[in-house]
Amino acid sequence: MRNLLTGVCAAMLMLSNVMASGQIVLLDVLVEMTTMLITLLIFFINFRYIKIAKSYTLCEVLILGILLVASVSNTMYSGVRPIIVMTVKGVAFILLFSKYLKYDTDNIFSIITKVTIVLGVLNLVLMILTPNLFGENKYFIAPNRNNFPNLFLPGILSGFILSKSKIKNGRNYYWILLSVALLTVCIVKSVTSIIGIGLVAVYSLLEHKSHFIRKYSAIFLLLGIVLFFCGIVLLNDISIIAESDLVGNFLDKADKDITFSGRTWVWMSAIEMIYDHPFKGIGYYWGKWAMDHFQVSNTHNVILEILLTGGVLFLVLIVMMIVKLLSKVRKQLKSDCASGILFIFTVYLLMMQFEVYGYIMQFIFYFIIYCSLHTKELKKSNCDAGNISYSPYLQS
Repeated sequence: MRNLLTGVCAAMLMLSNVMASGQIVLLDVLVEMTTMLITLLIFFINFRYIKIAKSYTLCEVLILGILLVASVSNTMYSGVRPIIVMTVKGVAFILLFSKYLKYDTDNIFSIITKVTIVLGVLNLVLMILTPNLFGENKYFIAPNRNNFPNLFLPGILSGFILSKSKIKNGRNYYWILLSVALLTVCIVKSVTSIIGIGLVAVYSLLEHKSHFIRKYSAIFLLLGIVLFFCGIVLLNDISIIAESDLVGNFLDKADKDITFSGRTWVWMSAIEMIYDHPFKGIGYYWGKWAMDHFQVSNTHNVILEILLTGGVLFLVLIVMMIVKLLSKVRKQLKSDCASGILFIFTVYLLMMQFEVYGYIMQFIFYFIIYCSLHTKELKKSNCDAGNISYSPYLQS
């Protein structure tokens, strides 16, 4: 019963951050009110467990606090309320699972995986039976067809870790989730999502058969991301790929253009603004401001988004935190689990070269990685799993 209640609470917190209510205002209000009620109950019931994951909570609050200061100092007052809501919901999600961190870490992955499966299946049913219920090209768990990884990739990460644990049928749940995610993005024909989730599926099929794939796939993919960001995003040199017949044929078959559906213009606009506010950014922009400057909701690149909202120092801080977390994964977890987590993270980074996912879902993604460090069965034999309050960010 406890797991079921936790799952319902987690589902509402996740759904409130991914659902595209569109035309159904009543549903949007109902979900938001229910979520805030659940959030208050979580704070009231679980606040005494906040010390268990205090380091991760402090990091999340620090990141959102910097955004808040940047927003106020740049008179971007429209971003203040969303930042406060994100902070409260993000901490509530951590509190929801803090007790599990102390007594039953494996169940964190089980609950998040099953919640993602349920939401994914429900979305599929609604897509098939009522395709325009939430508006044209809007879906139950995504505001557009390229945003499905916002929910699916944290769930897939959780499912992968679950498949490495001793929980019965963990691997089956993982493959069910992968199948639901792949079917969903194939139906809506989201090329970037198909590539990202497809890469995870291929990796999962081959990781046991090839040591080379397990060891080097994340490195090669990360190298490709660096080249893409430096050459295409920063320098805006599309000639690098425009002269390739292979790329041209792929774009034609995928019904895409060389500007990545206009993203190159958005990237150039964002870079110009970053040059004007290099150190503290402009703060958390919201709603009409984004549409006035980009004609879209964000910069469509997570690195540019971080630079624009918080500046260079903000990016350096986040990179340091992530590198510290992933280095602990590499050092402490068994090689097959660590390699898979690093590969899924790299795919996540790849997807966010084209879309920027919600901050809360990003925090959930990294919180899942944080939880993996406290799972005894995943640890290398020479690592201690007993110190639950250990911080992968703030300790050396």
